[in-house]
This record gives sequence, structure tokens and C-alpha cells, in this order.
Amino acid sequence: MNAFVKPLIAVASLLPMFTLINNVQASQPVPVGPDTGECRASGALETTRALGFCVENGVKKAWFRNANPTKLINLKPLQANRSCDSSFLTQNIMTGTCDQLLGPVLGKVPVFWPVAFPNEEPKRLQPLPLDTGAELRAATLFGNVAGQSITLLGNTAVVWPFEKRGEPVQVSVRNDNCRVAAIIDSNVDSSTLVALNCPHLLGNPKATIATFNGTKYVMKALKLPPAATYCEVVGINSQSQAAGTCHYANNFTAATYWSGPDAEPKTLVSTQNYPVEAVYFNNNGSAIVKVLPAQNQEIPAFWRTSTDDADPLPTPQNFNNCRVDALAVSVDTALMTCASEHLSIPNTVFTWSPNGGLNTIQPAAGTDEYVGEAISSSALEAVGSFQAGSKIRAFISTLP
Repeated sequence: MNAFVKPLIAVASLLPMFTLINNVQASQPVPVGPDTGECRASGALETTRALGFCVENGVKKAWFRNANPTKLINLKPLQANRSCDSSFLTQNIMTGTCDQLLGPVLGKVPVFWPVAFPNEEPKRLQPLPLDTGAELRAATLFGNVAGQSITLLGNTAVVWPFEKRGEPVQVSVRNDNCRVAAIIDSNVDSSTLVALNCPHLLGNPKATIATFNGTKYVMKALKLPPAATYCEVVGINSQSQAAGTCHYANNFTAATYWSGPDAEPKTLVSTQNYPVEAVYFNNNGSAIVKVLPAQNQEIPAFWRTSTDDADPLPTPQNFNNCRVDALAVSVDTALMTCASEHLSIPNTVFTWSPNGGLNTIQPAAGTDEYVGEAISSSALEAVGSFQAGSKIRAFISTLP
């Protein structure tokens, strides 16, 4: 394993330990969305706005919980009685995927609804000319969306800028099968930065960053650490920094950080040689990683990439297994769902930050099996789902 650790690569040590915490703050979950069907929330914005969908009689129905005044709005589908789910809630648009009969074929069509006019008909995120379909995969807080334009010959990465109202801008080479991992608004200008994983040797991906030069997107492959076979990128921030996971021989992995498109990689490894993978990355240059000491076991940890170590997230008392569901874009707050070995203790959602510690979203009486889904950019709101008798409801919680 020491062959994978080179002197020129900054290596951080990960402490493979749990910390049990019993002193936590608490916030309350508030049911949100319809009270019929099986419901999920998929996005949250400040001022208690939420996006989600419910499944009723096999049909997905998207909804939006607006604020000032508080109002639940059932979002219109592309076609009557056809499904529409939800995905991203941004400052300007909401996104989802709707079923639509395209000739004899029932297709999946990415769409958006304006936040300012949620009662409007959804608009399609269009594929490139001559392509047959599209798939959305990521969105920025402002409302720029990225994904794939699809043909029988392959996929092409595209961006749907907010101002183009559903018209795509090509990012990768036509039909190269690059897949979008993340998109972020640049802090330099009004453009976006896109992280992609592109096909490479032996079917392995190549971590790539695309930047807009004023005319077109320019692709740049991120550098491999010494001895790494390949790397996958999971996130990019507004400073053009990126994070991902690099793979080595013998199934060894290291979480990896690049300070820019041309930068040398900085890897994070476990002191016990466990695989380490990057999961989330934010605008502070902070990452959530997971250590994999055994099959079906993972330990989440927080890595401030400017430092040379990472700290395991604390485990609340009476819980033994936590999974991170989201990391806020603008602040270092993670949303996580924790499970207990005690059958009397339901799955519970917590938030954690380095300065604020743990906060529990306290299960309400008569409810159980809470699951976290999304957290707002500044970590003021979180959403998820819970079980209430035979129903699955969505919730929103205002965080301390």
C-alpha cells in the first residue's frame, strides 16, 4: 500500500473511530405536501419552501410548498394522468421528470417549472438537435441544469442555462458518453463549471472538468495520483476545486481533492488501509467521505481539504450506523440518517456541523422511520420523509 503514497502527494490520515454523543440539540419536523399516497421531498430552499412528489395509484404527482404565504401547489404534468416526479429545487426553477407518450413509446422527459409561476405548464429540457431524448442529473442554486442529450449512438453532456428556457448548450464531444456528476455557478462570472466522468481505457471513467471560455465549454482531464488506475469526480465548487475517488490495484480507493483543473491531486487515506471514497463536496472546499472497513459497513467523515486530516462524524447515543444524505452547498452542515440496533428506536434524521455539533430532527409522536433527503444551501431547512401508520409523508424542518 505504501507504493500508493508518494512524497509529492499530500496525504491526510483518517482516524478510524466512532465518537458517541448524547448532548444534541433538537428541531421539529413539520409534515409537508399532500397527506395521501406515498410522499417524498426532494429539495428545500430557505423560508420553508419544499419540493417533492407523491405516488397515488401508481402515478407520481409533483408538488411545491411555497412560502409568503404558505401554499401547497400541485405541479402540472406534461400530459394529464401521467407521472411527474421531482428532483431539484433552485431559486428560479424546479425540475423533474415526466412521462409522456412519444408516438407509441412512453418516454421519460426532463422538465422544469418556474418558482415564481408554479402554476404554469412544465417546459421540456430539450435534447440537442436530432437527438431523441434527454436526462437531467444536476442543478445549481441559481437554476442552471446539466445532464445528457441522448441518441442511439451515445450520450452528450449538456447544460441548460436558466436564461435559455430549456434550450441545451453542448458541453462534451458528440456521443462521447461523458456523464455529468455535478454543476456549480462560477464565482468569477455568470458561467457554470461542470464535473464529468468520461469513458476511458478498459471502460474506466476519466474525471474531467468543463469550463466555459465565453464561446464554448473546454474539457480538462484531472490529473491521476501516482499509481492510481483511474479517478471519478463527485463534486465541483465555484472556485473550480473538485473532489472525487481514485482507484488503485487490489480494490483500494482514496478520496481525492484537486485545487483546480491543472492541480496535482491530494489524497486522503485511512491509517488502517481501508478504502476511502468521496461522497459530497461544497463551496467551502469541504468534503464528506466514507471509510469502508468491511462489506456493508461505512464510517462517514468530514474532510476540510485545506487540512491534512479528517474527522469521523459523531454517532448519536443509542445509534450505531449513520449515512450522510446531503451536504449544504454554502456551509459545512451535513444531513444524515441514523439507525439503531434497538427495535424500539426508529431511524432518525440528524444534522451535524463542526461548530454546532449534532442536531436531531425529533420524531413526532405516532411516527417513525425518518429518512433525510435534502438540505438547503445555507442549512436553514432540511427535508425528508417519515412513516405515520400506513402512510409515508414528507417533512420539512427549520434548523437551529
